[in-house]
Amino acid sequence: MSAEGEKRERIGIVSPNESLDSCVPAFTLRASGAVAAALAEGRLDLDAGSGLVGVLDGLVDRAACTRLVKAAAAKCRFQRLQGGVRGDSVSWVPLFEDAGDADFDAAFRPVKDLLQGVGAAVCAYRKSTGGDDDEALLVPRVVQMGLYDGSGGTCAGYRAHKDNGGAVDVAGGRLADWRHKGDRDRLGAPRPQSNYRELTAVLYLNDPVGVEGGAGGELRCHCVDEVRRKRSTVDVEPEPGRLVLFRSRQLLHEVLPVRQWQRVAVTLWLLLPMPRIPPAKPPAPAPAGRRRVRVRVGKKPPELEAPAPQPVIELEAPAPPPPAPPPEVEVPAAPPAADLDAEIRETEEKLRRLRAAREAQQRQTLAASSAAAVGDGFVSVKVTDDGDAARRRTNDLNRAAMRAGAQLAECVPASACRPSKVVWDALNRGDLVENPGGLWGVLRGAVSEEACAVLRQIVLERCPLANRQPDVRGDGVAWLPLFRKDDDAWNAAFAPARELLAGVGPALDGFYKRDAPLLVPRNVQVAVYDGTTMNGGYGAHRDNAFRDTVSVTENHRAATAILYLDGRPGSGTGGELRCHVGAAAEDREGATATETVDILPEPGTLVVFDSRTMLHEVRPLAGWKRVALTVWLLRRPQEPVQPRTEDLRTILAALA
Repeated sequence: MSAEGEKRERIGIVSPNESLDSCVPAFTLRASGAVAAALAEGRLDLDAGSGLVGVLDGLVDRAACTRLVKAAAAKCRFQRLQGGVRGDSVSWVPLFEDAGDADFDAAFRPVKDLLQGVGAAVCAYRKSTGGDDDEALLVPRVVQMGLYDGSGGTCAGYRAHKDNGGAVDVAGGRLADWRHKGDRDRLGAPRPQSNYRELTAVLYLNDPVGVEGGAGGELRCHCVDEVRRKRSTVDVEPEPGRLVLFRSRQLLHEVLPVRQWQRVAVTLWLLLPMPRIPPAKPPAPAPAGRRRVRVRVGKKPPELEAPAPQPVIELEAPAPPPPAPPPEVEVPAAPPAADLDAEIRETEEKLRRLRAAREAQQRQTLAASSAAAVGDGFVSVKVTDDGDAARRRTNDLNRAAMRAGAQLAECVPASACRPSKVVWDALNRGDLVENPGGLWGVLRGAVSEEACAVLRQIVLERCPLANRQPDVRGDGVAWLPLFRKDDDAWNAAFAPARELLAGVGPALDGFYKRDAPLLVPRNVQVAVYDGTTMNGGYGAHRDNAFRDTVSVTENHRAATAILYLDGRPGSGTGGELRCHVGAAAEDREGATATETVDILPEPGTLVVFDSRTMLHEVRPLAGWKRVALTVWLLRRPQEPVQPRTEDLRTILAALA
């Protein structure tokens, strides 16, 4: 078997979690129309208490299923797994790439289109109905083709199990003894999950044609509805083109033994990056008039013994005291409407004067604490209050940005995106290099000026900007979807920037062949510094600074990529990105920097730097609007963040 074939055989056998980073986000794929219609019509119920979402027939015609069965018999290499637990043989088939055989690829095409769209349909439905964690589903790059070969007699089925949570004891050939007990143990704690599987989709390719008697092969579902406290058994018979969808963690199911025929099916597991913890289940109330009694053999239950009669003593209850009369409350007369209007106007005038006084005080503070900049005629704003307070404000800002658009569960593995050719060529030329100084590269002309001008105009017209930290930064920000496609005008304008920003992470991972891949968030930040009035820019900061220790950072950001959509006109001043290259970790102002680099924004310029080590600031500007897009590439927290060697030496010297 080839190396690629051996790799596919290992997926889902060695560890179901090892292929998580190579999955494709379901929301980026085209939804299946048949599955989407079934969800909208209620024929599929994602919230079914039993875990069985539903069964759909006729999604792939019988002739196409027959062709795929014949092609699989000639092409696929099936391998037997866990003989004491299951009787099938499996083969792993690529869902997005070609398998290398023209006949098999042509036969697999209808099934491939269907299975690729199941997760996208679920994500779209969840989003339209309010949504939950199902919006973050991932689609593996391979699907499992299972063969139960009972042509020579009887083939064992698959013992009762759950696809996620029913851990298999391979050595003993048995399932864990808690498999029938739901998602929580007797103390209410969530039971362990064996992988990230959330939804299971099984597509049958054939049925027992011409077999007399019980041919077997049915999918037996042990449905337990904990809400209605009902148990039932549902047998789903295999039919070509029939799709069964159920919750991987919730539904206990088995495959009955197969007799005198070969049962072929394709299985897709939709994964959820963050394990779902089931809600706590309240204790069921005991039925009225009954209670459980523990009875020992040879002894009579105490409830069966007749209690001795007790005398009844009647007591005369004292008469209740008369209620106290309610106190009299004098209700003031409502003021006339004219007086209310005057009071409202007076209050609004007070608020206006307070705002004007606060703005004047801020301007005076900025002017008093500024130092003249070199060459641009503007000021470099210095924070005059306590350094710890300023650091806390910056930390809060970074955490708010994480919540807005940089959570790990909402990210896309960089391997699922297409590398940017511009970034890839720059890496090969040496124009973009990961270095200890933090500033990795500046790429001019990454996007054409015409495309930047169109996107800039749409951003200024449509994006609602907000600045929640006016004492720290002078820009207004908004969050834009990086992958979702809206109307045609927006999609056409954003396409060049989307291709570039989404491809920075894949290019870096592919070039440096790192073990811990980068993650691409779903949203990018648009930042507009309005310099038509005096704008103080953004003080020196890091996008992901170290906390009190040298191994813990504020968030998960690993690299920052900024794309400028405009440049400074002749009448404008300021707005440069000032990078304090090589500044020590404890330096918050750039005093220890080995080099200071000022980057003048130009349309289509891409700047990439290390989010953890690069101390940078935006210079104050006036006379123009500075518009830029920023994407932060993340890395999972399992990889400890290592500080630079010179930072460790500085910290150790300070502690000595």
